Amino acid sequence: MERTYDCFNKQAVFRTAEALGIQTVWLTEPVETKNQDKAKQVQKSTDRFLTIRTFLSTRDCIDALLKDGREIWATDLSPTAVSLEDKSLTLPPKLAIVFGREAEGCTKEMLSAAHKRVYLPQHGFAESLNVSVACALVINTLLSMCPESRGDLTIEEKNQLRAHWQIILEEENRKSKKRSERETDPINDASESPTKKPKNLEDPTD
Repeated sequence: MERTYDCFNKQAVFRTAEALGIQTVWLTEPVETKNQDKAKQVQKSTDRFLTIRTFLSTRDCIDALLKDGREIWATDLSPTAVSLEDKSLTLPPKLAIVFGREAEGCTKEMLSAAHKRVYLPQHGFAESLNVSVACALVINTLLSMCPESRGDLTIEEKNQLRAHWQIILEEENRKSKKRSERETDPINDASESPTKKPKNLEDPTD
């Protein structure tokens, strides 16, 4: 994701990636953000199982992608973009699909560096989609082209992820157990609230 500024959109993309079996998400930082404080409340539940890497600039991200041997496909609506429904389109061994900033798309720098510009045809009246919706549709289309790419990790990478996830799950179990113990604490159950003294049936002042 390149410079996505709405944190709710960012979290939605994280959830989509996890649901579709995408492990790695790279980000370039936006100049400004939206809904950051509110999004922090759900952040831990959406990106904890993903491998996320953040870059301060588009150039740094491009250099890292090329160093990692990835072919860059940038989502774009220009006349030179290739349809993802093109039957002749084949996926490279290592792919990075780039989604740009809301309303603006990918930067010129990213588009210039991209090996290919791609788009997903829309068959209704809408001309554009929310970035999280576009992400879901594009990733699902790519996975349908190469379903075996899901889970395509080395043994070492899988073992590292399992160990990392195990730590997260064990910590969650401990927290859940503590919450359960507090809710069933017999000391709290035995505590009594102060009772009011019964009112006399006859008022002595009468």
